[in-house]
Amino acid sequence: MPIKIAILGTGNVGYHLARRLKEVDHEPAMIIGRDAEKVRLMVNDLALNSEHSSQTSFIEIPFDFVLLAVPDRAIEQVVRQYQFHKKSIIVHTSGAQPLNLLTGVDHCGVLYPFQTFTKNKPVDFEQIPLLIEGNSEFSLAKILELATLFGHDIHQVNSEKRLKIHLAAVFASNFTNYLYSIADDILKDTGLQLSDLNHLMQETVEKAIELNPRMAQTGPAIRHDEAVIQKHLNLLESHPDFKSIYTIISEQIGLLNKK
Repeated sequence: MPIKIAILGTGNVGYHLARRLKEVDHEPAMIIGRDAEKVRLMVNDLALNSEHSSQTSFIEIPFDFVLLAVPDRAIEQVVRQYQFHKKSIIVHTSGAQPLNLLTGVDHCGVLYPFQTFTKNKPVDFEQIPLLIEGNSEFSLAKILELATLFGHDIHQVNSEKRLKIHLAAVFASNFTNYLYSIADDILKDTGLQLSDLNHLMQETVEKAIELNPRMAQTGPAIRHDEAVIQKHLNLLESHPDFKSIYTIISEQIGLLNKK
């Protein structure tokens, strides 16, 4: 019997979970969301044959799994507000929220795809670590079975460690992306674009992985080149926020050799 899965949520995570399930011939049985139009658009865009509804009463159906692909702040509200079928395993997909946010649900757990998602940017789930947790051996075994539909790089990780992993991701991805946006602003009147830094960005990532970030660190701060640092700070006088970020990061880089 095919696994019967409902996805609650129409954002980036829900979209890509549904897309992946279709790719592996386990199309979700139902897509549920508060906004009927967003639900309809997601189903149509992915060419799903799934039932779809904005009526959350459908979560009372005995699905094998209900995947909560909703914002972190909404998980507790969903659990508190709606009555799930006792046979369903309720799974949230957050990296930062603990398993005990699902307290009161008989069978529950976590399936966190360790990746950043954008609707129109395809991802390869076979390359994505999947972090799982369950409130019992039964739930965990079932969630492991579910995870294998998405990929095979699966790790059992408790809530405390998952939060630390999520924090590492914020530094490695979210913060780095913001620094890219600063670089993009600085480049505006130079004749170059951020895409011209692609070779540099790729090399930086590859060296960080191959050599270890501390060993791969370059630039004026690690060399304690105060003259160049001061020139940069002078250029940033009209951007005090950028200047503060530059100063803090340069100071921390300068301490690497002392750690």
